[in-house]
Amino acid sequence: MLAAIRTLNRLEFVLETLRAALNQLSEADATWVRQWVPLEWYESYGPRAESFRLPKEKSKRDRLAVQIGADGYALMDTIYGRDDAQSLRHLPDLEVLRRVWVQQYYRCTEAGMEEVRWRDKDEQPPSALRIQSPYDLDARYCTKRDTEWVGYKTHLSETCDAGYPDLITKP
Repeated sequence: MLAAIRTLNRLEFVLETLRAALNQLSEADATWVRQWVPLEWYESYGPRAESFRLPKEKSKRDRLAVQIGADGYALMDTIYGRDDAQSLRHLPDLEVLRRVWVQQYYRCTEAGMEEVRWRDKDEQPPSALRIQSPYDLDARYCTKRDTEWVGYKTHLSETCDAGYPDLITKP
């Protein structure tokens, strides 16, 4: 059960990352988006990820993950391959999309061997480096003893020196 929940959260994460990039692109240049983004993407990537009923079968979830990955790469290829999209290349959410896709997908572009593949757990970067949210790039998966969370770690030190604060924080 734990693995299935983690897989679903990961799938929602990539779905939401692509949605966020598309939304920012639409705000920056709606005309360009209408011209180059397929109409079916509006239905697939318009609503927030948590509103989707994701497939229960692992094979269907994997196919959906690969489709999302292929769509994200198609979007980036279009933006980085067209001169009329130069102004869009520097949008923050597009850079987040690129970084997340490198972490979550493997892509072979060699002629005749083209492939987009969902990375296995052991192929992903360590959790200290892995992006957990397209909206908060500093949040990380953390564990300490029996406690697990996605967020931050703060180191606290206490001092008893007169004239100094009793608590010192260092991020």
